[in-house]
Amino acid sequence: MSDLKAKKIITKFISKEPNGNGRNISGSTLVIKGPWGIGKTYLWQQEVRNVFNGGNVKAQKRDSYLYLSLYGLRNLADVKAGLISSMVISYMSEARQEKWKRNSGAILKSFGRIIPSIFDRFKYGKALSVLFSGVGSVIVFDLIKNALICIDDFERRDGVTVSELMGLINLLNEDRDCDVCLILNDGQLTQEDSAEFKKLWEKTVDIHIEYDPSPEGSFDIAFSNYESEYSEEVYQTIKKKCLELSIVNIRILYRIRDMSRLLKSSLDASPSSIKLSAYITIVILVWAYHAKHEEDEVVPEFSMLRRVDRSIAISLGLNEHLTPTEKAFQEFDRKHIFHPNRGSDQDIANLVERGYLDNEAFRDHLSDEIDEYENGLRREELRDAWKYFQGSFDNNKEEVVGRFEIAIRKNAAVLYPSDVGSALVLLRNLGEDALANELAHWYVNSSTRYLPIESLNSYLNDDNELMNLINNARLSNTSDRSLSAILKRAHLTFNRSYIEDLKFMAKRPSEEYEAFFRESKNDELRGAIAWCMSWERYRNDSDNFEYMKAVVEKTREALGRISEDCEINGVRVKRLLS
Repeated sequence: MSDLKAKKIITKFISKEPNGNGRNISGSTLVIKGPWGIGKTYLWQQEVRNVFNGGNVKAQKRDSYLYLSLYGLRNLADVKAGLISSMVISYMSEARQEKWKRNSGAILKSFGRIIPSIFDRFKYGKALSVLFSGVGSVIVFDLIKNALICIDDFERRDGVTVSELMGLINLLNEDRDCDVCLILNDGQLTQEDSAEFKKLWEKTVDIHIEYDPSPEGSFDIAFSNYESEYSEEVYQTIKKKCLELSIVNIRILYRIRDMSRLLKSSLDASPSSIKLSAYITIVILVWAYHAKHEEDEVVPEFSMLRRVDRSIAISLGLNEHLTPTEKAFQEFDRKHIFHPNRGSDQDIANLVERGYLDNEAFRDHLSDEIDEYENGLRREELRDAWKYFQGSFDNNKEEVVGRFEIAIRKNAAVLYPSDVGSALVLLRNLGEDALANELAHWYVNSSTRYLPIESLNSYLNDDNELMNLINNARLSNTSDRSLSAILKRAHLTFNRSYIEDLKFMAKRPSEEYEAFFRESKNDELRGAIAWCMSWERYRNDSDNFEYMKAVVEKTREALGRISEDCEINGVRVKRLLS
């Protein structure tokens, strides 16, 4: 049943004329059913507040309103005592409150236990619950008449039988003129309790709601009064992703709301694309970590979503070799375009898993990502030169050449070799070999950041002069080749490294792997392990398979020894390799 229909039924139930006042009508019972976390209790309590605080005359004729959770209650005496102690008289009219005080005061006086300050220290019902037990509690329970009662968490009771509770509800309906709302998740009842509940249903239950809230209604509940904390763009981004994932669990939405608020101060000054991506990441990871999915629903696991190497692992394997979890991620990835490979995304994953944010690490990662974002804007100048070249059939060679030259000279430090190589090929096609050679040298002398990490295989068909210069530069940079240097380069990007590196790695002993893993921290450690294990996805008919296999085996050997250090390292290694 939708939010609107459920609200109308509940409001009508709360607002109707009470059953006492000389009317020969017994009370009635409303049942609200649905899975845990979807907001059943919130919906009921919200409508109770709206009706009573709205001055509904009929509702305020009730003698009292009681709310009780059955969670952990062991017997019927506990239930009765709980009902008394949960009485909320603030919803009654003043005349009704005075009547309740007189009645409860008379009982106190009859037992000779008059404590003047008790009503200042407790709610009235709580005072009586504290003071009475045994026979006294039976007498106090007689105060419950003409009341509106909500009994929640029916399936979470601990010892009270279904027949006892349904019998009590029937008593409250017929003998005490009370209207009772029963809230439960019938999917969590035992088979025996479910059968008993269905048998007694017809005698006790008058109205029932199968609550099936809409994602939008659930989102509005969780984020009510918080919309003003976000910009319109951020708020709508969070909402859109929650609706796309069909999140109706209020508790999960609360976590999304609260955790996104923890990110806000750090993200406010970030570029829009980085900011919105972070909020999308928090929505998806909270959902994946906390949601209880149907058994037949194939969804990506949180551990898969947070793995920084997952895009490599999946891209290296053919579809028939993927596990169900990997296939689920692949399908999820196509639908949601979810690629949280950045350091800040790992900080967010840690927040979801641990419950707190490492603000210093998060801000450091954001700073790096903002730098890369700004470098990306600088690369646009070369793309604009291509657009200018392809944008007309004008005889404008001089202008085209000039734009490419300016773009490369001005932005060499942030350009990728493949982008520069393509531009140089064009210049040579236009008869500008001398300029192309000059720009190739300019680029290699200006750019050291991207030379070691991009595979030459990605631009084999581009400019030969540039390739030779890069090879020479790289050889000079790696003359003192070491496993540590290779793995640190691997951490900088998840593009596959040079085959020479792979061959070198395959010949190194596993003790060197172990030493590097022990010395490394955070992204460098995770990135290096991810790169080493990514080769496991290649089949044995792949080129250089023997080297790939050796790297994976030595990585496993090293991690195996580390896992034996202590219990926590055993858990860490297991998670890394899962």
